[in-house]
Amino acid sequence: MATPPPMKIENGSELILFTDFCSLFTVILKGGFMVKEAMTVAEVTLDAKKPTTLTFGELYTWVIWQFPRKKDGGLCGAVHPPTASEGWFPAIIYNKDACVLVLAHLNESFTTPEAAAEYLNQNNGR
Repeated sequence: MATPPPMKIENGSELILFTDFCSLFTVILKGGFMVKEAMTVAEVTLDAKKPTTLTFGELYTWVIWQFPRKKDGGLCGAVHPPTASEGWFPAIIYNKDACVLVLAHLNESFTTPEAAAEYLNQNNGR
């Protein structure tokens, strides 16, 4: 009897391979898949399920880009970590409070700050 190909199950940004149905069934019986609560990007911890509020100080090595368009009491913007391999995350910049609401919980980042800010406009900020 031929061995069936591995089953691929996507769990957030991870791809898990199961070589047989019994292994997959065991994982499901034991509570299913774990969903990440947080992720770390350039030494900054970001919530993986909802927007993360960070101070300007916490983002001191990141680029904070703001667009002169008001959004939820702040300004539309984007943040970019100091690593070139990462994209831009949509963000709402609160200058008076010296903090940023980072939308890193989305399933995507963007290649330009303009694209990230436009996401905020098209999706009502969340």
